[in-house]
Amino acid sequence: MDDTGEFSVSVERPPQSTDGRLADIWLMMGGRGMNEVITAIAVVKFAILLLEGRITYIAFKAYRRTGEDSLHVLGIGFGVIMLGALLTGVANQFFSVSLELGVLANSIFVALDLAVIMYSLNMQQ
Repeated sequence: MDDTGEFSVSVERPPQSTDGRLADIWLMMGGRGMNEVITAIAVVKFAILLLEGRITYIAFKAYRRTGEDSLHVLGIGFGVIMLGALLTGVANQFFSVSLELGVLANSIFVALDLAVIMYSLNMQQ
């Protein structure tokens, strides 16, 4: 009820977009705000950063213990994913890089990482 004693209903409208993609995303989320999605992305990116940091540390620790070059390269490979998650997150949050460009950049880092990991696994053959 507002100040005049009448009931009012506010209806959240989908964001306006020239190509309709934002409205589609809004509808897929059940009308929830984009801030919730951005927060979820930041939380997931932070979790990836922590996990990748731990995996990289374990790989380098194993390399120092065994001297095995493949473990050194494996640690570098996981470090690439960690660096990619960090850089794309920073670019998106602080430099207003679009979500699409951020996903592309992150995908490039993941592809590079997978190539490095594949190389490290093939070093032992």
